[in-house]
Amino acid sequence: MFATLTHRLFDFVLGRRSRLPVNYLWSARNTLKVFLLAGLILFAATFIVQIVSSIILSWLHIVSNEYALHLPLKELEASGFITSVTLLVSFVFGFGEVTYYLCYELRQTGQNVLDILALNFKASARKTKLGTVWAIIWRPIAAYIFFLGGAILIGLAFDVPEQDTIETAKNLRGVAFLIFSLSAIIAAPIFEEIVFRGFLFNALRGNFRLGKIGQLFGKTIADYSAIVLSAIIFALGHMQFQLVTIVLLFFMGCLLAEVYRRSGSLYCAIILHAINNGLTSLTVYLGQ
Repeated sequence: MFATLTHRLFDFVLGRRSRLPVNYLWSARNTLKVFLLAGLILFAATFIVQIVSSIILSWLHIVSNEYALHLPLKELEASGFITSVTLLVSFVFGFGEVTYYLCYELRQTGQNVLDILALNFKASARKTKLGTVWAIIWRPIAAYIFFLGGAILIGLAFDVPEQDTIETAKNLRGVAFLIFSLSAIIAAPIFEEIVFRGFLFNALRGNFRLGKIGQLFGKTIADYSAIVLSAIIFALGHMQFQLVTIVLLFFMGCLLAEVYRRSGSLYCAIILHAINNGLTSLTVYLGQ
């Protein structure tokens, strides 16, 4: 009953047809192995950037004091500039390494990586460029309105704690806040969608369709099972352990995967992610 209602609701909001092909088939064991290794790469790369940035900052303090250079290090730290740059470099370097590794693994299938990820406009192509653009953007807009309605209802019913990243953003000013916002609006949607939807959801979907879930309950339930599991991992991967925050992140993860599945283009999920992060950044900026 719940699956049927959910399916019909998504039919109404996002359109009836699923356009995403099953691009590659991996076993659950292989998927888990690759994803865990990707997580270790992310942790190691982020840790390395944090260590290197601390060493560089300490060295600059020593040089500034020894040679009386009067570098504005304290001012940069107070404004949050160093924090925002470190976060941006950590994120891009960490997820960049993970993306490179996942693309390497996907290339072993012998297929074009962009086709595997559906990082193209093939499924949404129309006769005119304007029609193609509209086909790409209308689902993310509709999905975000749907998400916003659910978030408002949850906010009215529960006390929603702020994520750590939002609390960090509130302490940033000027260029520091701009750097943080650009990383949230551009870098985060691209890298996270490649990892969580392009790789993880796709791998789970193909595995579930051919496995017992698909055999017993059909392809639609297999797809929704992949959506739910990938959304749980996406929510927990943000390391935010307040229950209401996890629910909101899970809800967004489900929408991102379903927009991806229905549109057949990873660009749609990236746009939805960017809209969410962009409006969040705007809210923080207006509240400063």
